[in-house]
Amino acid sequence: TRDSPYPYLPCMELVLVLASLMFVVGSFCFLPGPWEDIRLGDILFILGSFIYLGKSVISIRELCGTHGSHVLKVGEHGADFFENVCYFVACIVFTAGCVLWWPGIYPDKHAHLTGQIIASWCFIVGSLGFVVASFCNAMLLSKSKMFRLIPGRSGEMVYTLAFTSLLFSQLGGVFFTTGSYMYRPGFNNHCERHIRQGWSEIAASNAKFDNVTVIISRLANEFNITAAAAEKLMPQTDWCIDVESYGTWLYIVGSCCYLVQSLLYYVIAILKERADGKYAKDGSSSSGDSDDESVMSNDNFDGSPMGPLEGDFRQFNK
Repeated sequence: TRDSPYPYLPCMELVLVLASLMFVVGSFCFLPGPWEDIRLGDILFILGSFIYLGKSVISIRELCGTHGSHVLKVGEHGADFFENVCYFVACIVFTAGCVLWWPGIYPDKHAHLTGQIIASWCFIVGSLGFVVASFCNAMLLSKSKMFRLIPGRSGEMVYTLAFTSLLFSQLGGVFFTTGSYMYRPGFNNHCERHIRQGWSEIAASNAKFDNVTVIISRLANEFNITAAAAEKLMPQTDWCIDVESYGTWLYIVGSCCYLVQSLLYYVIAILKERADGKYAKDGSSSSGDSDDESVMSNDNFDGSPMGPLEGDFRQFNK
């Protein structure tokens, strides 16, 4: 008998599902309305990022501990190593952006604007790190030998689920990157949420007036500004878009993609654990004749017995 190299794999994936749920709920906290709570949203994103950060540290430690200085010399291990390094760096940068976005920590408007600019670029760079990590995962999935090591039809199912999960991971990274770009303060306009709300209330109460001058005068009184400044706040077209809110919706969609991905990997973890248990119990001879033949026919196979979880072949993609 031998010990499973990852006895707590399903538990780890379940924790990552929890982190993805934090991203979903945290994204909704940034939407204007009764559910808006920027501080709570920030906290959830920071906690979720720390969970993914911890997963990357554990994976890097396992890889280096198992393969040492040779971790970069084998294609599969090198791709897995760089994937986790990308997630490690991306999580740190993304967490820094969450801290800088925290409301009420700046002494004046200039410092607040500077902080938001830096934070938005941290979000952009961190999200791009997630995209690069999914590219490394795609390189890892191209090595089909690891799936043929899984007995029976489990290998085919794991392979299909892993590629589906990769799709959702890439979509999540794209939505995060695009949404982060929309959080740049330079996109703020007259449709900014608090101005839009005030304009909507005034427009509704003055719907009976056809004279635009009256509406501008009322708007100036409400905001305690000049008529010229009030006129600049009026929408110039029929479409009034709050870019930051659209960025939040992209974050919501991206978070849902990561949630689906983490759920798929939880299923993969269960399948791998069961396959590894079967291998440990029955040995390589009971894995199925067809699977043994496919493994032995692989030019890169060295003939040594190998379980489906041997090495870091989990294809984590967070």
